[in-house]
Amino acid sequence: MELGSRDTYGKRPVSKKRMRSDAFEPTPPFQASKQSYNGIERLSSANPLPSAFGVVPAEPAEGMALIGDFGNAPEATHLLIAIFFALAFALARFLLNSLVYKRLAIRMLYGPVVPLIADATRKSKFIKCTESMWKLTYYASVQLWVISILKKTSWALNTKEYFNGWPNQDLGLPMKLFYMCQCGFYLYSIGALLAWETRRKDFSIMFSHHIITSVLIGYSYLSGFFRIGIVILALHDMSDVFLEAAKVSKYAGKEMAASLFFACFAISWFLLRLIFFPFWIIKTTSYHSIESLMKPGLFPRSSYYIFNVMLLTLLIPRSIPGSRRRPVARFGFPVPMDPQRRRLRLQALSLFIFCLVLSVHCVDLSWGKKKKHEIKGPIKTIVVVIMENRSFDHILGWLKSSRPDIDGLTGRESNHISASDPSSSEIFVSNDAVFIDSDPGHSFQAIREQIFGSADASLNPAPMNGFAQQAASMGEGMDRTVMSGFVPENVPIYTALANEFAVFDRWFASVPSSTQPNRFYVHSATSHGAMSNVRHDLIHGFPQKTIFDSLNDEGLSFGIYYQNIPATLFFKSLRKLKNVLKFHNYKYTFKLHAKLGKLPNYVVIEQRYFDCELFPANDDHPSHDVARGQNFVKEVYETLRSSPQWNETALLITYDEHGGFYDHVPTPVEGVPSPDGIIGREPYYFKFDRLGVRVPTFLISPWIEKGTVIHEPNGPTKSSQFEHSSIPATVKKLFNMNSNFLTKRDAWAGTFESYFSLRKTPRTDCPEKLPEVTRSLRPHGPKEDSSLSEFQEELIQLASQLNGDHVLSAYPHIGKDMTVGQANLYAEDAVARFLEAGKAALRAGANESAIVTMRPALTSRSAAGDSNPAVQTI
Repeated sequence: MELGSRDTYGKRPVSKKRMRSDAFEPTPPFQASKQSYNGIERLSSANPLPSAFGVVPAEPAEGMALIGDFGNAPEATHLLIAIFFALAFALARFLLNSLVYKRLAIRMLYGPVVPLIADATRKSKFIKCTESMWKLTYYASVQLWVISILKKTSWALNTKEYFNGWPNQDLGLPMKLFYMCQCGFYLYSIGALLAWETRRKDFSIMFSHHIITSVLIGYSYLSGFFRIGIVILALHDMSDVFLEAAKVSKYAGKEMAASLFFACFAISWFLLRLIFFPFWIIKTTSYHSIESLMKPGLFPRSSYYIFNVMLLTLLIPRSIPGSRRRPVARFGFPVPMDPQRRRLRLQALSLFIFCLVLSVHCVDLSWGKKKKHEIKGPIKTIVVVIMENRSFDHILGWLKSSRPDIDGLTGRESNHISASDPSSSEIFVSNDAVFIDSDPGHSFQAIREQIFGSADASLNPAPMNGFAQQAASMGEGMDRTVMSGFVPENVPIYTALANEFAVFDRWFASVPSSTQPNRFYVHSATSHGAMSNVRHDLIHGFPQKTIFDSLNDEGLSFGIYYQNIPATLFFKSLRKLKNVLKFHNYKYTFKLHAKLGKLPNYVVIEQRYFDCELFPANDDHPSHDVARGQNFVKEVYETLRSSPQWNETALLITYDEHGGFYDHVPTPVEGVPSPDGIIGREPYYFKFDRLGVRVPTFLISPWIEKGTVIHEPNGPTKSSQFEHSSIPATVKKLFNMNSNFLTKRDAWAGTFESYFSLRKTPRTDCPEKLPEVTRSLRPHGPKEDSSLSEFQEELIQLASQLNGDHVLSAYPHIGKDMTVGQANLYAEDAVARFLEAGKAALRAGANESAIVTMRPALTSRSAAGDSNPAVQTI
C-alpha cells in the first residue's frame, strides 16, 4: 500500500549545530534543504506531514495526546473554526432567505396572485416553508459531501474497523472540515431556535438534541473517535433530507411528492435510527470497540463512557414518536399518559439502561482479559540499561579494597605477554585506568585467545591468561591498557550503587563475542546463530521471538527510550506497525513518563552511541568518556527515584560484553545449553555452549538490601549462571507470565526475582541524589571527524534499512567513509523517517502486523524518483 510522495514523507533537515536527538521536533512547513553524506546530496522536505491547520506536534505524549500526531492532532482551538461556520451559516441563511427562499415560498403558497394582507396562519406557514427550504439545502448538501468522503474509505461498511488504529486514525482535511461544518451548523441551529425560528411543539426536544449533538461532535473530535462520529452524522442527516423534502412538497401543494418523501423518511428513520443506530452503531461502541481501544496504558475509560452515554442519550428522545407535551385538563390537571406511550417510554428507557450496562460489562470483561496475568510481586516495572564493552575487573575490580565481599582484584593478578611462555614478561593489573583512547580486541577469535591463551578451547577452568598477549598484537601499550582498571573514585556512581544496592560478581556475557550477539540474548535469549556481525541478518531483521513479543501476548506493556537510534530495531518483530508507538525519544519523554507514573512494565533505555560535540556519547564504549556514562546512569537513577513508581520499580544495569579488558574469573565452559541448536557459521562452527567474560551488573530497587552482593544463582540447574538471558527469564517470573521460555538458554539461566522478596516493605533510606561526577576522564572533547567503530557501522547499516538506502548499489559501503558527526545525523534522520511513516500507516488503517518498507533516501529527489514508503505485510 503506497502511502504518499516524497513531499509528504521526505525527511526533515537536521543541522550539525543542533546535533539533536529529538527526532520529532517540528520544523516550518515545506522548507526544503540539502544534506550531504559522503558527498551524496540529499534533498528533502522539511515537514514530513504538514498539518491541515498548521499544527505539527512534537514527540507524542501518552494517552489522548497520541491521537493523530504529526499534523493530524485534534486540538480544542480547531473548534474555533466551527464558530466561523456558524456565523457563515447565519449569513448564508439571510442571503438565501432574501434572494431565493422567500420568492420560492411566495410562488409555492400563493401562486401568481399575492394577497396584500396575509393572515397569521399563512404567515406562519410561509415562515415554516422558508425554514424547511434552508434545512433541505443544508442536509442534502452535507449528505452528498459525507457520502463522497465515505466512498474513499475502506472502513465505512465495516463496523469493526471504526475503532481500529485508535488513537492514530487518519484525520484528513475533508473530514476535519466536515466535522467543523457540522458542529458549526448545530451551533447555528441552537441560536436560530432561540432567536428567530418558529417554536414548534418539539422545541425542547430539538433544543436538547442540538446541544447534545454539538457536544458529541466536539467530544468525538477531541477524543479521536473520528470514524464512528462521521458515520453517525451521515445516518442522522439522511432521514432529515427526506423529512424536509416532504415538508417543502406539502407546502407547495404537491401531495403525491409529499407522501412519497414522507414514506422514504419513515422507512429511513425506521431502518437507520431505530435499527441500524441502536443495533449496529450502539452495539459497536458498546462491544466491538473494546478490543481496539483496550491498549495497555492507553484505554480511555472516561472518554469511552462519556462518548457512549451521549450516544445513548441521543437515541432516546428521538426514538419515541408523537408529541412531547402532556395534555392538560380544564382545571389545569394533567391528563394521564396514554398506556401505550408509557410502555414505549419504559421500553426505550430499558434499552438505554441495558446498553449502558452492557458497555460497562464489556469494558470490565475485556479489561480483565488484558490483565489476566496479575503481577503479584512488588515489582511492576523493570528498567534495563545495557552499557558498552567493559569487564567487571576493569570497572569494579578495585572496589574489593573497601568491599572484601566482592570478588574483585587484589593486585596480584597478571598475564604473561606470551601465554605459552611462563618466562615472558608479566603484566600485572593496575588501577590507573582513566581514558581509553583505543578499542581493544573483542571479536570471537580475539576473545578466544584472551580466555584460553592458546588454540585449545577445551581447558576447564578457563585460564584467562591471554589478554595481554592478544592486546600486544594490536599495538604498543595495549597490553597494559587492557590490564588496567578504575579506582572507585573515578566511577563514583557505580561505587555508590554497589554500596547502596546490589552488585552481581558472577554475571557473564552470553556469548564470547562482540556487541550485537550479546545484546540479542538480553531480549531473546539467543543470537539466532550470530557469533559476530552477520550483515544480512542484521539488516533484514532477526526473526526470533523476543521478550517484547511475550509481553504483547500477555497484555503487558513495554517501551524503548532511545537517543540516537534504537539498536532493538535489529529485531524484525519490533519493526511492525503495532510496535511503532513503543519507541520514545529519551530526551523528551522518559522523565515525563516517570514523573507522571506512566512508565510501562518493561523499559529499555538506549544510550547515545555517537560521540558529538553538543551531545557526547554516554554508552562507555571505548574511546568514549566513562564520565559521560556515569552521568547518564546518575540521571536515570535519579529520575526513577523521584517517580511515583519508585516503590514498584527495579533498575538493572549491565554491559553487553567485556570489550577486550581483563577479568580474572574463569568464564563457564561446561553445562551451558545451546539456546536453539543453531550452529555458528564457518570457520568456527560455534555451538553456543559456553559463556563470555564477566561483566559489571547492578540491581537497584527499594526492595534490595543495602550492600548486597549476588554471587552464583540457586538453580534452576546445577550449572546455571547469571548471564544476559537471566533478564527475560526473570521478567517472566516477576510478571507471572504464562508464556513459554524463549529458548533453552533462558530456561537454564539463573534468575534474581527472589532478592525482591527478602523485605516486607520497601526501603525509605535510598539516596535521592547520587554523587556528582566532578570531572571528565579524557583530556579532549569528542572527535566528530573520527571514523566509525564496528558497532557504529552496524548501526548505520541498520539505519540504511530503515530509510531504504540498503537497496542502493552503494549499500555495502554505506558508513565506511562517514565521520561520527555525519553518521549521527544520518542515523537520527533514518529513525525519524521510519517511525513517521509507520505512524502514518497506522492512521491510514494499515495492518498492525505490517512493516513499513522505505524507498531509497540517499539520492537526490530527481535521481531517486519516487521515494514513497510502502507497507509490507508480514
